[in-house]
Amino acid sequence: MKKNLLFKAAAVLTMLALALVITVVPGTALAAISGVTITPGVGQSYTIPVGGTVDLTATLTGSADGAVTYTWAAPTGGSNISFSATDLATTTVTGVTPGTSATVQVTAAEAGGGSYPSTAITINVTAMTISDTAITLEGGSSKTLTVGNVATSSSTVWSTSDNAVASVDAASGLVTAVGAGNAT
Repeated sequence: MKKNLLFKAAAVLTMLALALVITVVPGTALAAISGVTITPGVGQSYTIPVGGTVDLTATLTGSADGAVTYTWAAPTGGSNISFSATDLATTTVTGVTPGTSATVQVTAAEAGGGSYPSTAITINVTAMTISDTAITLEGGSSKTLTVGNVATSSSTVWSTSDNAVASVDAASGLVTAVGAGNAT
C-alpha cells in the first residue's frame, strides 16, 4: 500500500515537472505580437506644414516574447518627408515638400523570429498660404498680410520687389503704398 502511494506521488510530481518544463521552454511565446498601430502625439495630426512635425508612436497589440525591433519607412512619397529615427518605437516626421503626401509604414519584428506585423498611415504636407495674393492700394494706404499653414517654430520675413512702389515691414507684413506701379 505504501509502495502504491509512493508510485502515485512520484507520478504526480513527474507530471508537474513536465508541465513546468513545457511552459518555460525558451523561444515559445504565450501571447505573440498580433499587430502594431501608429498614433500621433497629443494634439497633433497627420497633416503638417512644410517644416512642421508630427511625433509618431508605434504601439504593439499583444506581447512580445523578447526584444522588438521597429523599422519606419516611407514606401511612397519618401522625399516629401524626413524621419528623426527609423529604428525606434517613436519617430518625428518633418514635412519637406508642400502640397504632397507620403505613406508612412512601421514594421515590428520580434527577436528570434515570430511575427512581423506592419501598418501604414498617410502624412499630408500642406503648402503655406498668404492672406491676399493680390492687393490694390492708393498712395499712403496700407494693409497687413498674414500667412497660414506654417510650422509653429518657423518665422516669416516679408520683403518687396520695389521699395519705390510699396514698402513692407519685414516682421509684421504691413504693406504701404509709396508710389505708382506694381510690386511683389
